[in-house]
Amino acid sequence: MKRFDCIDVDFVNDGKQLVDKVTTTKIPYGIIMSDYEMPIMNGEDAFKQITALFKSGAIVWSKCPMVSVTSKVASNENDHEETIQLLQAAGADNVLGKPFPVSRLADELRRYGLLPHE
Repeated sequence: MKRFDCIDVDFVNDGKQLVDKVTTTKIPYGIIMSDYEMPIMNGEDAFKQITALFKSGAIVWSKCPMVSVTSKVASNENDHEETIQLLQAAGADNVLGKPFPVSRLADELRRYGLLPHE
């Protein structure tokens, strides 16, 4: 875990590591953010597994917001609405199109009460 300003952040390299990290952590996350396109297991499949684990009670802490980031929702992509729907069906509470400015990330963290409002 790394500390950035007022937020502790865990990093993983792929979707399987994300699922493993979420299922083994003892400290509840305030938010789970994941790229859509990752090796071994993509973000959609990772969110599906995490959502199922929350629903089954296998993760004992309360469900936190899950946000996917992807370049597939850029305005020049034809399938952006389909991608958003797939990710929301998998459990994503929001989908951010890449690239995005740091201010957009801060807004997202404020949305879920993880950063103070300015």
